[in-house]
Amino acid sequence: MNVRDIQIRDLPSLFEVEEIEQILLFSIKPEFSELILSGKKSVELRKQVPKKKSRYAIIYESSPSKGITGLFVIKNIQVKPIREISRRLLSKACVSSQFFWEYYKGHNEGVIIEIENAFRFERKVSLYELRELMDFAPPQDFCYFDVNLVQEALR
Repeated sequence: MNVRDIQIRDLPSLFEVEEIEQILLFSIKPEFSELILSGKKSVELRKQVPKKKSRYAIIYESSPSKGITGLFVIKNIQVKPIREISRRLLSKACVSSQFFWEYYKGHNEGVIIEIENAFRFERKVSLYELRELMDFAPPQDFCYFDVNLVQEALR
């Protein structure tokens, strides 16, 4: 997985290939966000599959960080039985077996989001800045975000 810092001037070229105007925004705990942005975590696990497809995902770090810190390129999204995920992907997801089974308690299937590349923004866009720019409420899991707002927030 390729990881690098990204400059604001690079954003238009990244998003030119995006066919839709919305991009996924995931709420991710800061420790997992850092693992993604450092290239150590190549799989993000979720309980729900996004209904709209997007090639990119914005990283919103949840509390205590509370801000947008980067993005990643989505290689693939799959739904798999959790037993298969636990056998094959715990190390790529950078989670312990205990964390995994607690997270998926009561579920038979899980969502695997494979990360191709990750990019750290040159500066974090705080929750305060996002709320100044738009009516923004951090999602519990994920939401769809306007690509133009991402570029505007990072200027």
